[in-house]
Amino acid sequence: MIQNLSAAELQELVAASSSDESSTIVATMPPILRESLLFPYTTGLAFVQSLQNSGGWAAVDAAFKNPPSSTEQILHPEKYTAGEGPVAADLPTDLATRLGAGWKVAYQDAFGEFQLAVWLRGSPAASPASANAAAAGWGGDRVALVEGPNGAWGVALRTIWDTDADAAAFDPAATPLISTMGGPGALLPGAGGRERWVVIGSDAASLQLLGSALGLAG
Repeated sequence: MIQNLSAAELQELVAASSSDESSTIVATMPPILRESLLFPYTTGLAFVQSLQNSGGWAAVDAAFKNPPSSTEQILHPEKYTAGEGPVAADLPTDLATRLGAGWKVAYQDAFGEFQLAVWLRGSPAASPASANAAAAGWGGDRVALVEGPNGAWGVALRTIWDTDADAAAFDPAATPLISTMGGPGALLPGAGGRERWVVIGSDAASLQLLGSALGLAG
């Protein structure tokens, strides 16, 4: 902008971005949209500052050639420096087949530590600090939305944590939120102590079907 806009145009942009109307719009956005919009300018800035402080601009230049592989690395620059990448948390490739006729995987993606923390901060029982702490042991995740006959649907979130204690810390943070997700749900353990699943269904039958298709008990 400095290269292409005049000083007057830059001042106009600054004034518009800090106006009462703009502030009201940002404040009323759903948290996931608002926080995602701000993340590059707040946490991203802190990440770049950390690199610059420890290794000068050469370290920042190097990050363009080897960018962070997760929001965890941006939240914790020391994990980027150490090369601690996300743990694979794959879902069954034949999940739709396991669910049966008329079912499909409509969407699949990863949350990452950042989006998981935003979700946990939505709990009225959690403070921002406690929600962030509960997400800080994140190792990897995968979430899928499945759709079935007659409007049935389900959501499955597989999370893998750095330690058993990190997984246990996720339990009390996530449990109060599950009942607010639009259908019956459950927080279930997976294989080993570091894995947790959040499973939501449009109704009890869909929840049970999805849990069975994933090989989860509960």
